[in-house]
Amino acid sequence: MIAMIKDILFVDDDFAALQAYRVLFNKEFTIDIADSVLFAKALLKDNDYQIMITDLRLRRQKNDGLHLTDYVRQNHKNTKIIMVTAFSDGEIESKARNAGASHFFAKPVSFRSLLTVISGILK
Repeated sequence: MIAMIKDILFVDDDFAALQAYRVLFNKEFTIDIADSVLFAKALLKDNDYQIMITDLRLRRQKNDGLHLTDYVRQNHKNTKIIMVTAFSDGEIESKARNAGASHFFAKPVSFRSLLTVISGILK
């Protein structure tokens, strides 16, 4: 099966955040949203994303955004990864970058800043 190329996969366990991403970015980009690592991996099997934006901490789940970042680095080498988290410090940012995140945002995320980074990656 040929994978469909899409712009962005958003991964967050916060439904309100996923809906905000959908409303803010759906008109300009082809996007999918996932509320779990398991669902994100299922979407990644059938689609090639140019960017994945994932929360670091995904509550009530076996794996987190670092695990998902590592998975994407191994299996989807061309996908750029943006990590977001409410738990930001230098050590966490370092772990995210070492796992393969090319950009890191502390919550609350400035959607204008995020759009600037997305546009830069996709141009």
